[in-house]
Amino acid sequence: MIEKSLYHGAKNNDLTQMNSALLLDILRKRGVCSRVELAKETGLTQAGITKLVSSLIEQQILKETGILSQNERGRKSIGLQLNDELGKVVSICFSRTFIKIAIFDINGRVYNNITVQLGHFKTLDDAMLHVLDLVKEYVVAFPDIKAIGIALPGPYLRQSRQITVADSSFNWFAFRPQEILEENLNLPVYPIHDADAAVLSYRWRNDVDSYKTLTYMLLGEGVGAGIVIDGKLFEGSFGTAAEIGHMSIDVKGIPCSCGNRGCLERYCSTSAIVEKAKRVLNRHPDSGLNQYKELTYYDIFNEFDKMDPLATSIINEACEYIGYGVVNLINAYNPDLIVLGNIMCRSGVVLLNKVNEVVHERIIPEIADKVEIRMEPQESDSILYGCAMNSVDYIISNALSSNS
Repeated sequence: MIEKSLYHGAKNNDLTQMNSALLLDILRKRGVCSRVELAKETGLTQAGITKLVSSLIEQQILKETGILSQNERGRKSIGLQLNDELGKVVSICFSRTFIKIAIFDINGRVYNNITVQLGHFKTLDDAMLHVLDLVKEYVVAFPDIKAIGIALPGPYLRQSRQITVADSSFNWFAFRPQEILEENLNLPVYPIHDADAAVLSYRWRNDVDSYKTLTYMLLGEGVGAGIVIDGKLFEGSFGTAAEIGHMSIDVKGIPCSCGNRGCLERYCSTSAIVEKAKRVLNRHPDSGLNQYKELTYYDIFNEFDKMDPLATSIINEACEYIGYGVVNLINAYNPDLIVLGNIMCRSGVVLLNKVNEVVHERIIPEIADKVEIRMEPQESDSILYGCAMNSVDYIISNALSSNS
């Protein structure tokens, strides 16, 4: 993958490729830039930028977009962007209850988007066969597809290509989506952990390079975190770093399918709030939650919006536990920016206020005051986008390597 931290200390014969990667990283974030803007952004000389850009245009990695502006001396500023003729990628996001599929071009524009509900299938392999048929149709419809990205729920063991999600009716441990896609399609497949995809997506789509340590807390059917330190994704030895959903916050707490007790996600994931509601519902006959035959987290949030007392209590408690998770993230990784994202952010300002309250109660002021906590809008689809752009990184890296 192309990351800024890889550029430091590079040998002379690597500098051209590293500086090229830096330009491409900036262009992916900014969309369109002039040569002058790239020189200011990178600190490289105008002559150096001109040489790099000429080479990238010749390699068909960049293209000119036309005149952006003209100064008083009559000099024209020409726009540059990634060349979308490099191809498209298929992005597939696997979750515990659904699979999302979309087509993206090299600049991050989405061309198609479909959701497959796992509940319609008996096994994950049955669902995967359906997904495979859809991808085959996309490959025919978009002949310039160059790669497939897959975002997987964690813990995901990168080296053995195994998903260790256990709290589901499906056998995730035996599921091998990468192998199925590679065996049936003549395309490279690039896997990534879902929280890692989310943090990369946030970094690429927001101006956050000034932050040394960026952490994205993924709050959905499970709980996980993605971490970028000095511009580089932190994965750990086996790809399971920051699996905070399985960090115990109560050593004698609720048993978890991972073998631990009191794991964070047993208290503040969407699965946890549904379990909690079902467990206590018979003690609250007046709650609006009683009207739903098959209670889901959608129903709980719907009643939360209506200020139903039970739904409000459940969501408030979950938000407090998320705050405990954030405290652990701060103590473990000392981030200067934490982003909260995914389904549990439906609780909005209640979540943000509660997390800040817990952090300032449990972290010394000298540290707590220096950590910025944000919430990403739910509609951002960060996992799907991050998965796609991770694959784009590999396409660009391969293009740079083959032309070096």
